[in-house]
Order: sequence, then structure tokens, then C-alpha cells
Amino acid sequence: YAPLIGIALVLAVCIEKAPEHMRRFVFLGLLGFFGFFGFLSHRQSLLWRNTDTLFYSVLQTAPESAVAKNNLAFRFMKYGRWDEAAALLRDAVEQNPQFADALVNLAVIEGKHDDFDAAERYLRQALDADPRHAQAHFNLGGVYFKRGDNEAAAREYRIVLELKPGYEPASRQLQEVERQ
Repeated sequence: YAPLIGIALVLAVCIEKAPEHMRRFVFLGLLGFFGFFGFLSHRQSLLWRNTDTLFYSVLQTAPESAVAKNNLAFRFMKYGRWDEAAALLRDAVEQNPQFADALVNLAVIEGKHDDFDAAERYLRQALDADPRHAQAHFNLGGVYFKRGDNEAAAREYRIVLELKPGYEPASRQLQEVERQ
């Protein structure tokens, strides 16, 4: 592993520069020092072995972290664990009612359950918190599209394209809405 070359050079120089009778102690001291930090690095890597483990760990050390709750909820959404995701997101929004990302994710869950009124409320709340939240506009366009309000959907998709020029999903949806 290339970055260890520097450490190996430091070890070699320290041992070489040490007086003959101290070399064994210098070597053992350096070995212990690097062994200790190697152990700590390995222990930390266990927390980082995958995204889920990382966010679980963050929530154990900082249970009030709305960001960690949102991120873990997003992972749960990918696995179809909607109820667990919704509970985490509600906690995150309770802690920070202006947390637009969590509100957008709650809207996605409501949309998956065909509750477009609730989805719209969450999206409007997210846009009140952050009027330039492109994903909130995009999802609100989807709510309008599902309801058959193509004019409102097109307006939201155009806003997304102003905020994120070239955003392909919004371009595709806008084309779909304009074809109908």
C-alpha cells in the first residue's frame, strides 16, 4: 500500500538514527505506536463498512441528528422499508421543521401510498423552507401530473430546469406533459 512508504521510511530513519543500545526500544516503541493507531483505524473501518452501518453508528452517538435520520430513512426507502423510513423522517422534521430534504422524502413516501394531498403538503412545506429546492419542485410536478394538472406540472418542471439546467428527468417529464 503506497501511502505506507512514508511511514516505513520514518521507521527506518528513526531506528537508524537511534544509538545502537536503544534501537530495540525505539523499534518496539514505534511498533506499539503504529500498532495502536492501526487498531483504531481498523475499529473505525468497521463503522464505515457500508452506508447503513455508518448512519446507525451516527445515530447511536448523536441520536438528535436529523441529517443522519434523513439519510438512514433514504436508505430504508431504497429497501422498501417505508414505515421505518417514515418514522425516522417524522422525527427529523419534528426536530427541524424546516428540513427540506426530510420533507421531500416524506412526500415521496406519501406519494408511494397514493396520498397526493399529503405529498403536496409536505412538498409545499419543503418549498416554504427552501424555495430553490429542485427535488421538491420536481416531485410537486409529479403530484400535479398524477392528478392530470399538466399546466401546473409543466410549470414545476420548468422551475426545476431553471434551477438545474440540463436535469434529464425534468426534461423528460416536461416533454411527456407537453405531449399530452
